[in-house]
Amino acid sequence: MRQLLISILFVLTISCQNNKEKILNFHLPLTIVQGYGPFRPAFGLLVDESKKDDNWSKTYLPIRGIPKNWSTIKKSLIWLNGHQFVYQNYISKNITKENYHSFITQWPYDESKLLKKNIKCYVYAIWGINENGRWMAMVDTNNNLDFSDEIAFFPERLSEKEIDTTMDNLRLVEYEVFQNNQLKVNKIPIIIKQIEGDNFGYNFPQYAKVELISGGKKHTIAVAPDGLTSPNFENVCLIELRDRKEEKTA
Repeated sequence: MRQLLISILFVLTISCQNNKEKILNFHLPLTIVQGYGPFRPAFGLLVDESKKDDNWSKTYLPIRGIPKNWSTIKKSLIWLNGHQFVYQNYISKNITKENYHSFITQWPYDESKLLKKNIKCYVYAIWGINENGRWMAMVDTNNNLDFSDEIAFFPERLSEKEIDTTMDNLRLVEYEVFQNNQLKVNKIPIIIKQIEGDNFGYNFPQYAKVELISGGKKHTIAVAPDGLTSPNFENVCLIELRDRKEEKTA
């Protein structure tokens, strides 16, 4: 089992609601689990980088191996660590000083915990229409900017009538993270689905579990980024697990 140690504000009512009763600040070891668990997933929108954006266009990277039989090709660079991505591109002068300071004013962070060199804190996804007129998608799972070694798939259509927790075409992505003064390679599951037309979305079906004793009773708590649209445990949701089916431990 892979574990990570984070500091969280633990709500003893163990919910995602606003009925907070008591809050404690402490460190807990969390075991990562693959799947949505008890959480309601949301989908982040894949932003096609072909649309001109003077603020971010220099951060785009050259990719290769796009299927030659595809048309209406879309490319999206997904941030897996927005703080690191923006910082390293500021250091590389791919974004302006004004845009950088505007970003950190809205989303402040400690630069001392980030690397100045470029690391793979992102992943590329592409989608397009094949020769039979069907949408297909690919994810650069090994993060080498080459899709010739990846497998294309037909993305599911996102359900409009109910909460969509299916995980067909799940892919495991390799990426780099700077943690405890060390550069490490992590893996994270990602799901790509078609929302409508050429609009596609993604999320990360992964959460964490922790056990603790409160009032003489053992509780198993599930922790996940809100909406599961981020791999980072910053704004988290907490739910107590009671007689729930186990999912795959990462």
